[in-house]
Amino acid sequence: MEHISITLFKALNKRGLYDHANASLILHLAQNWIDTNLEEFKDELTVVSYRDKKLSIQSDNSIAAQECNGSLDSLKEFLTIEHKHNVDEIRIVRTS
Repeated sequence: MEHISITLFKALNKRGLYDHANASLILHLAQNWIDTNLEEFKDELTVVSYRDKKLSIQSDNSIAAQECNGSLDSLKEFLTIEHKHNVDEIRIVRTS
């Protein structure tokens, strides 16, 4: 009997959904990291996309963006080392 993770991988890969599911997991992990480690800015920082190994974070104000910018190395380490996801770059996008 196959382990559920192998069966799930095969099913998602067969239907072309593995990359989408993986990106969704990365968004979820990154948002949880922000909510935990940048708690005072969790309402101003939103992880919005992961494409081509680039993670994008939306910031509602410049102070939150600056604080997040100082923590990008820790977030990247969390995703790449602890969770084995390839993230080459993290971008912060400032909204109005």
